[in-house]
Formats: sequence, C-alpha cells, structure tokens
Amino acid sequence: MSGIALIFHRDASPSDPDSLMRMMSASPDRARDGAGQFTSGPVDLGHQMLHTTLESIAESQPFVDRPSGLCISMDGRVDNRAELVRDVNQHPEAGDAELVLRCYQRWGPACAHRIVGDFAFAIWDPRERRVFLVRDAMGIKPLYYYADSRIFLAASELTQIVAHPGVSPCVNEALAAEYLACAMTGAEETLYRGIYRLPPAHSLTVTAAGLIKRRYFDIDAAKTIRYQRDEDYSDHFLEIFSEAVRCRLRSQTAAGVFLSGGVDSSSVAGVACRLRKPLDAFSMVFPGEACDESAFIGDMVVKSGVRSHTAGASGKNAAEYLAQVRRFNDFPDYPNGAMSNSLSQVALQKECRVILTGLGGDEWLMGSHYGYADLLKRLKVRSLARKLRANARAGGGRFSWRTLLRFGLWPLLPKSAQTIAGGFLDRNRIPSWIDARFAARTGLAERLRQDTPTPPFPTLAQKDLYSVYASGWRVHALEMEERSASSFGMEQRHPFSDRRLLEFALALPEDQRWRDDRTKFVLRQAMRPILPESIRERRSKAEFSSVFLKAFQRNGGAHSFENLPIAAAGWVDQREVERKYRRMENEHRSGSLGYTRHTCPLWMVFGINLWFDAVVSRNAVGGP
Repeated sequence: MSGIALIFHRDASPSDPDSLMRMMSASPDRARDGAGQFTSGPVDLGHQMLHTTLESIAESQPFVDRPSGLCISMDGRVDNRAELVRDVNQHPEAGDAELVLRCYQRWGPACAHRIVGDFAFAIWDPRERRVFLVRDAMGIKPLYYYADSRIFLAASELTQIVAHPGVSPCVNEALAAEYLACAMTGAEETLYRGIYRLPPAHSLTVTAAGLIKRRYFDIDAAKTIRYQRDEDYSDHFLEIFSEAVRCRLRSQTAAGVFLSGGVDSSSVAGVACRLRKPLDAFSMVFPGEACDESAFIGDMVVKSGVRSHTAGASGKNAAEYLAQVRRFNDFPDYPNGAMSNSLSQVALQKECRVILTGLGGDEWLMGSHYGYADLLKRLKVRSLARKLRANARAGGGRFSWRTLLRFGLWPLLPKSAQTIAGGFLDRNRIPSWIDARFAARTGLAERLRQDTPTPPFPTLAQKDLYSVYASGWRVHALEMEERSASSFGMEQRHPFSDRRLLEFALALPEDQRWRDDRTKFVLRQAMRPILPESIRERRSKAEFSSVFLKAFQRNGGAHSFENLPIAAAGWVDQREVERKYRRMENEHRSGSLGYTRHTCPLWMVFGINLWFDAVVSRNAVGGP
C-alpha cells in the first residue's frame, strides 16, 4: 500500500515541509520502497511508495508535469489502462499516476468517473489554485481529510492527520456511540470531530474559498439484466469476474490468494489459477475447532493445483492491541482480522506482496431477505411459500415468524405504522449496555433511525443490497483490512469488490442471487467447472465467535471489563457490560454462542475502551 500526505495552506501562507515530513513519519510502513515530496507555493504534497505493479517500479511520485505545474500523489491501481492510454494518447508503459494526471488534463474533475480500479489520489492544480482529491468507487483505498480556515490536510491514514501540529483532535462521542451500538450509519465521520474520510465514489475540490464534495459514480437503478437461460447469466458473470481477477493479478512480484475454503475465496483462487500458474494460496487452519475448514481447503488445493501454505491462528495479546491503538490512533483490529497477520508473514516469506481475497461475495451475491416483501408486494404467495420452506430447510427445519414479519411485512407498512412495528421487532432500540444519558447526549436514537438514501430501484432486495454498498460498516471493514496489509508492506485486492461486478450483481433478478436454499446462485452456476462440488454446493459458513471469546480470555477474560474508563466517563453501563460477558460465556458452554448477541458488542466495548484509555484519556484529546 502506498501512501498520500498533503498540506494546502488555504490562507496562502508558505509551505511547511517539516509538518509534511511529520505526517509521513506517522505511517512508516507505507514507504517500503521510498518516499518523495513536492513543495510549491501553498502546497506540500508527499508520497510513500510500495511497488506492486511493473509500471510502479520505474515510477517516481509525486509525479509533476513540468509545463503545467500539475502534480499528483496516488495510491492505487488503474484497471482500464488500455482504454485510457488510447483516449489520452499516452505511452503504454506509463505509470498509473501519470496516466491519471493525463486524464485530469483532458477532462478535468470529470476524469474521476472514467477511471476504473482501486485508487485514491490528490492533484495540485496551480492554475486553478485548487486541490482535487478522489476516492475509488468501492472505497478500497482510504483517504482522510481535515480543514479549517487556514489549512487543508489529506492523508492515507487517520494518524497522519492527527500528527500534524496544527490539529487539536477532539473525540467524536457520537461516532463512538455508534461503535458501541454495533452500528455505523455513515461513511464519513471518524472518531475525531473535524477529521473525515472521503466517502467511496466521491471527489473533493478544495480552494481558498471552500470545499466542494461531489459523488461521481452511482449505480444505475434502471439497469436490468434479463436472459432466457441460467447459463447466459453465469457466462456473463464469469466473463466479468474473470476480468476482475485478471486486473488484480497485475503485480511486479508473485501474487497469492487468501483461501478459506468458502465459496468466495475458492472462486477467486480457481479463476486466478486459470489465469496464472503457479499460484500460492494461504490458509488459516484451526485443528479441532468448529470453524476449521481444512477439509474444504484440501479439496480446493487438489482441484486447482495451487501451492498451499497454512498457518495456525495467533491472536494478539493486550500489549499488542494497545500498541496498535497508539500506532494508528484508532480502533484496534478484530480478532478474526488479526488472524491474517500470520498468513501475511507466510506470504511475505514467499515474496508475495499482492494478495487476492474473497471479500465482497457475501455483500452483492448472497441475496436479501427483503425478497420476501417483494414477493408479497407482487402477490406471489406460492413463490413466497416455496422460498420460506426452502429457507427453513436450510436453517435446520426452523421457520421464523419474526424473520417473515421483519423482512416480509414491515417494509410494506406505511411509515406511520413502522414505528409501532419497529418497537415490536426491537428495531433501533438503544442497546442496554450503553448509558442512557450518553445515548441522549449523542443523539444515538436519531442516528440509528437514519435510512440510507438509495436510488429508485424497482425492488426492496436491490435497495437492501445497495444499502450494504453504502454502509459505514463496509467502509470501516475495508479500511481495517487495508491498514493490516499496509503494516506488512502488502496490498490486498478484492475481485468481488469490483465496480463492474457490483453493477452487474445489482442488475440481476433476485433468483440469480438467491434461489430456493442456494444463495449466490449465479456464482455457483459459473463455478461448475472450477470448484469441487463439496465447495460449490456448500451451504455452511465458518463462524468465528469462539475466536473472539479466546481473544477476550487471552486479554483477561471478565477482568478486562472491570473498572472500564468508558464506564467512568458515562458511556456504558458497567454492570450491564459485565452481565453481557457472563451471558456470552454461558452461551459458549451451552454451545449456542452467537456473534451478534454478545460477541460483537463486547468487542466494540473492548476496542473503544482501549482507544479511550490509550488515546483520549492519556493524551489529553479534547472532549465534546
């Protein structure tokens, strides 16, 4: 992962290369292959380089076009290079940053929509006296910013903004409340007031007069894909998916894949093996644990011929989580995300800087329970009954009236009736472990009631899938993955999180995503010749609640929730948190431990408490 750092003196004061260096020094892992700075008038622009493509080896950033004075710092990869090279008459071997700058020279800010790939970039335009920033449509590459009347700052990491001497960070209690409620309603706020993330698919134009944020890409809700045969859908999907994998195999070193044994990562590995051999696959194993997927991994290794490398889970201890919070000035890793550290170390030993993952398959292809409401709305009662029976079989024969009410009837109720139904379904209630006064002060109830604005899709299922794309949770998860990879000098790439694949998936009829008891139907059809049947027809998923429990036990168990600083600050109810931990342990002993009921909320309490104690309390970060 490369890195960006920028200072723009909006008040026309002179450049400040020392402060820029301070920002870049806050993220040393991003400069594995060097760093560069550009200073001109009111602008300081920095770049930290990690070579991940052949073109990047000869690339020098920040890249400056001497005749115009334009300068760019870019983290990322352009996937439609051939098209853009032709359109801007550029040399085919030019680096991606130079290619993007040429696009800006030709189309100005409108260039953002034309670029396909995973990227974040900042351009200084001296003639217009403006800074132009863009984050890719899927939000794979992070970009944070801060602005006041004097300066504008942008960087690849939150901690770089905090490191600038002109920033006095203040805690954003409202977002902390959302973390504690396991709900992130937006994709812009951070744990510090005044420091923001640029949302996916947005550009930001900054001048002395102000900031203008624009969405440059969105899903076309009117687009539909309709074929006569299932084979036509699966063939079309395989064409797009193969191109997404091919683009992400573009690497100056060997590229590998994280192989879990699930349908998504196995599909990535299978298609990647068809495009490039030999291919290294890296897998976590949990001998004796319910979440161990070694048998599926073994089936995929035999079917595809990948070179398999495995690692056992090695979780972080309290000191490591604390060091991470201080390093990033942010929330710590999740235990199941921290496990990839072991795999990253193995991958580095094999000289793999680029790793492909299966992230994104669940989001776009799993289907939506709101399909119940769509069937009811169209009076497709028999189809609904078949779907309910199939889903009951998939769930072990259990039918849930609550699920039908929540996803079938509730979306069709008038707004006036949804408040009553919402109370019955426990929607948007303040969690019991959050202090009621803190919730009131932060407006948590109002935040939880916020609906994600969606384009006018014809079905509720499509609107639901779009809300996942637009959710703050998804952006947060991607940034945590990116942050983890960057600390190892690696880059994760996610073929399922490809803008073109997202557009295709949301244009499909629902029964291509979810048919009877089979989710990801179109993917399973497309993978017939590629996956072993044990994986292609797999209905189960590994469940990692026990990994979280072990992380708690490794960090003191119940003692880690005693005398919480965030309880003393009035954020959470100490007794309720302790009760919740005891319930989690009881569920584990009875074999019914679930992620959403106790494990996730407790990890959010653990993480926010660690951040509050290490960053807020002890470093005099300002309060509200």
